[in-house]
Amino acid sequence: MVCRHETSLAERPLKAASVNPDTLARVSPMQVTRALEYANRAMVLLASHHDGDPILVTNIAKSISAPPNFLHQVLNNLSRGGLVNCYRGTKRGYKLARPPEQISLFEIFELIEGPLGLTACTVEGNWCPRQSGCTLSGIWHGIQDDIQSRLQEATLDKLAVGEHRDEECPVRVD
Repeated sequence: MVCRHETSLAERPLKAASVNPDTLARVSPMQVTRALEYANRAMVLLASHHDGDPILVTNIAKSISAPPNFLHQVLNNLSRGGLVNCYRGTKRGYKLARPPEQISLFEIFELIEGPLGLTACTVEGNWCPRQSGCTLSGIWHGIQDDIQSRLQEATLDKLAVGEHRDEECPVRVD
């Protein structure tokens, strides 16, 4: 089910994330999209409240500093992919569709971005004419395997309790 509208802010608001733009460094083009970043943050927030009532998209957006309309689209994609449930009525909002320990960042990545592929030759099913003599293919496959493994190990239950917290990170969702 895809939620379309939420009009009440009756549920308790969640604390907003704080970001100091002066501490954010310029990043390379090899970075996650905003859709994936918001999906990950929203899913961690939902995991930290998985035993509670559904959370309104407006409250999620405020808590993770995301534009509500864009986040609504992201959450609808997560709902269509079976990772979150959307509720209507007096208890409207979003909740995880499965226990947090059963959802990894890799699953969220594939749902939002599609198959992981650092280069064309690392996407499963692609064929590269230079593959047999390519000296870079092994490096790219190894990096991709490492990324995939890390994303699969990072489940929402671990993230919700801060198991992978980076003390250097300027973004805090408390």
